[in-house]
Amino acid sequence: MPASARSSLRLALAFLSISTAARSVEAQIGSVDGYVVETGLFQRTFVRPAFTDAFAGMLLPSERGFPSERDPISERDRLDWGPRPPPYALADSAESAATLFAGQRSLAGGAFRHLARTGVGSSFVASGYYARGDDWSFADSVEVRLRERSALLPQRDNQMERWGAQVLYALRQGDTADWVFAAGLDRQRGNRITEVGAAHAGGWTGWYGRTRYRRGRLIGEATVGGQGAEEAVFYRTARGIEGQSLVFAGRLRHSTDLGPHQSLDYGVDVRNTLPFTNGSVTGVYEDADGIRVAGGYLNSRTSLSSALDLEAALRVESHSRVEGLNLSPRADLVFRPAVGHGLRASFGRVLSSPTTDNFVMDVTAGRMNAGALIYDLLARGVPASGFTFNDRCPGGYQDLCMRSPLAPGEKLPADPSVLWNLLVDIAAATDPLALRPLRVFFRNPEPGELRPRLLLYNQKEAEAGRPPFLGEGALGRAIDVRPVDPLQPTTVSTLALGYQGEAADRGRISAEIWRSSVDNFIGPLRAETPTVFFDPASVRAFMERRAVPMVRLGILPPELVELMVYDLTNLVSQVPVGTIMPDQVTTPGLLLTYRNYGKVELWGANLSAEISLTPALLLRGAYSYVSEECFDFAANAATDCSDLEDISLNLPKTRGSFSFRYRNPDSGFSGEARLRRLRGFYANAGIYAGVIEGYAVLDAEIRFPIPRLSRTSLGIAATNLLDDRHQEFIGAPEIGRLVMAKLTYAFR
Repeated sequence: MPASARSSLRLALAFLSISTAARSVEAQIGSVDGYVVETGLFQRTFVRPAFTDAFAGMLLPSERGFPSERDPISERDRLDWGPRPPPYALADSAESAATLFAGQRSLAGGAFRHLARTGVGSSFVASGYYARGDDWSFADSVEVRLRERSALLPQRDNQMERWGAQVLYALRQGDTADWVFAAGLDRQRGNRITEVGAAHAGGWTGWYGRTRYRRGRLIGEATVGGQGAEEAVFYRTARGIEGQSLVFAGRLRHSTDLGPHQSLDYGVDVRNTLPFTNGSVTGVYEDADGIRVAGGYLNSRTSLSSALDLEAALRVESHSRVEGLNLSPRADLVFRPAVGHGLRASFGRVLSSPTTDNFVMDVTAGRMNAGALIYDLLARGVPASGFTFNDRCPGGYQDLCMRSPLAPGEKLPADPSVLWNLLVDIAAATDPLALRPLRVFFRNPEPGELRPRLLLYNQKEAEAGRPPFLGEGALGRAIDVRPVDPLQPTTVSTLALGYQGEAADRGRISAEIWRSSVDNFIGPLRAETPTVFFDPASVRAFMERRAVPMVRLGILPPELVELMVYDLTNLVSQVPVGTIMPDQVTTPGLLLTYRNYGKVELWGANLSAEISLTPALLLRGAYSYVSEECFDFAANAATDCSDLEDISLNLPKTRGSFSFRYRNPDSGFSGEARLRRLRGFYANAGIYAGVIEGYAVLDAEIRFPIPRLSRTSLGIAATNLLDDRHQEFIGAPEIGRLVMAKLTYAFR
């Protein structure tokens, strides 16, 4: 194959990715890039340890990054921690190939890649794939409970189908210039986990078009991409998902040398995100939800001596929803005492803007039933003004206002007694003959006779099927009404020291220790609006007083007074009368939103090694440790995820992996086995919260040529070979063993 053709294909493999949805390029903690978790038969989710929501970007495109870029994860972490690529993924190589595969769970499909030289200095690359199968089943406990109350909610559909294609045309103009044009499409039928619950679509679609021009050291790029959903519905609410959101991006960069010891790399970029969902995901923000991010950077590398380099970088960024400029500096000092050995000391401070979801999401995430009362869970991004509670309703708790499904459209004092007479009439209407004559004894309480009590909805309890409204005793803090300020960028400051050594043809080792400080990080979706109940003590006293005339008139036997008072007090005290809502929300419900939190510190260490026992046999091992798993800002609270309002790093404290790989180029035989073990951890992402049990997974694969069939090979791969059923992230199904065979033909 001509060298130029091979070069074009290598460019294509770096340029194209199977998943075309844009992902955030967020500030990372320490040197932990994050890891990929398996959330379905074809689905892979990137989890970044920076308190960002793992499911961000599933419904709305991210305003950071470019639509065709790969997941921001290093090859090191992909080898050590991630699951195997989806079955339709072709291995990177500079050759044309086609493959057919089949396996358990009705898995079947194929993929191809074709490279053609179309003229002098020009190449064309095309690839595509198709796969279908039965997804791993998952019984969401919340969905099950909701279906018991409503026959309108859809049942889970586990049939999966995915197909896509990418094309690239590269035109080389001598040694100093080239044009690259690329486009891609990915479409999937099946389930997807989002911040507000699982959803099913007849077509989750992502696409992009991109061009790049290089002349000398000047490179310009332009990208347009989009994502959308067709015939999509949320499982928890049966609400539809619509829209075709767009991302436009441009980038210009250049580099130059300032003498033999100094080089500069600099550039500017702009990204504009336009979520179009017909109100199904962006709700009240549909008409004013565009987000623009513009920035520039300067990288400098200075050779201080033959063994010592100083690298420095600065990025300046402007965000249309955040005031001021984000400045992110970084400095690295690299010392190479000998060939193959290097020490690096680095410090960086990165400001990361909130995601699109944090600003413009507005969707109903579920329902909370309390008898005849129904409260929608309103998952809503933070507006430019924040969420304020400046409106006053005299007579309410601290003169605050509430909204109630008992009085839609009305703004009421945050005092449950204003709706007492209505509740009495509703109760009497349920049994007119027995209860209507008694309502005269319970109507018209005196001012202050029935006092309010504030409780807060807790998602962790709701997900577990327990009573979701908690008081001060359970939460360990006072329940108050706190405004939600406009969102600010998260600042991650990291100091790291690392070593990497390599022995020619024998192996390599790397070790690193780091410490990070995370300030102003954005937490997951949380209920921020207290719900107004009746205070049990005041209800009991009220019932005792109202029972006196009923006994005197012979309506209520004296021996039944205590039973009546107990039953009615218990019943009335559990009624959520209304919710204290911010000025920006005009409908009743339970508001789930985001807020910036304070400052946390943590440290960690990473160790990895490769040993080449022979030219054909490679051993690899890795270990990673993070000092903290959870953070809680309540006084004297534990940080072991035992508290109800813990905020998780979504990362296990310890991870380890070991693998061996055998490749014999002469015979064409290859084999690989990898064991990865992750400690259990607590996770909260979107509306999901719960414990991920630790697991150990063994994957294995062999590949060999088929005799008498030139350029044809057969591969057999088994993921989770020992069938250790495990859940890799919250909201995802349990993953079991999957064995598949893959037949591949390599074209000349």
